[in-house]
Amino acid sequence: MKNITRLGVVGAMVLALCVCAGTASADEFTINFTGGGFNGNLDVDATLQGSGAYLVDSITGTVSGFPVTGLVATTTSTGYSYFSLPDGSYWFYDNLLFPAVSPAVDAGGILFTLAGLAQPVNLFSNGQGQFGIYVGGGNFPKDFFYTPVDVTVTAPEPSTLALGLFGMVSLLAGFAWKRFGNSAVLSGQNA
Repeated sequence: MKNITRLGVVGAMVLALCVCAGTASADEFTINFTGGGFNGNLDVDATLQGSGAYLVDSITGTVSGFPVTGLVATTTSTGYSYFSLPDGSYWFYDNLLFPAVSPAVDAGGILFTLAGLAQPVNLFSNGQGQFGIYVGGGNFPKDFFYTPVDVTVTAPEPSTLALGLFGMVSLLAGFAWKRFGNSAVLSGQNA
C-alpha cells in the first residue's frame, strides 16, 4: 500500500511540474534607471523570444516614489504596437527587453502606467536610455517630456523548471534509497 501512495505522490508532482512548465520559462529581471531627476526600480517577468530578446509579461516597481500600476499589453505579435494619446499623438512600443546589451531597451521600449498619471510612460532607447512622459497640451514633440537615463538590468534568477526538476530528482533518490537501502539491510540480517 505504501508503494501505491508513493507512486501517487510522485505522479501528482510530475503532473504539477508539467502543468507549470509553460510558465516556468518566464524569467525575472530587475531594471534600474536613473537620470534627469528620475529613478526607477522595475521588477519584470519576461519570456525569451529568441536572439537575447525577452517580451515583458508583467511589471511592478516604482518610479521616483510613484508605484507602477501595470504594463500596457502589446496589440501585435510583430513590430510595434501603438497607444493613442488624447491630442492625436501616440506612443509606439514593443515591451522588449535586451538584458545583455546597453541600454537594454529598443526604440519602442516598455510602456507602463504609474499611479497619479492619466497616461502611460515609456522607458525606451534612441541610442541611449530615455524615460518619456506624455504631458499633453501641445503638438509633437512639445506634448512629451524626455530625459536621458542610465539603464541597468540584473540577471535573472535560476529557472523555476530547473529547480523543480532538481527537487523531484532529490525526492525520487530519497525514495529509492529508502526502499533499496532497507532491502539491503533486511537481506543482510536474514543471512
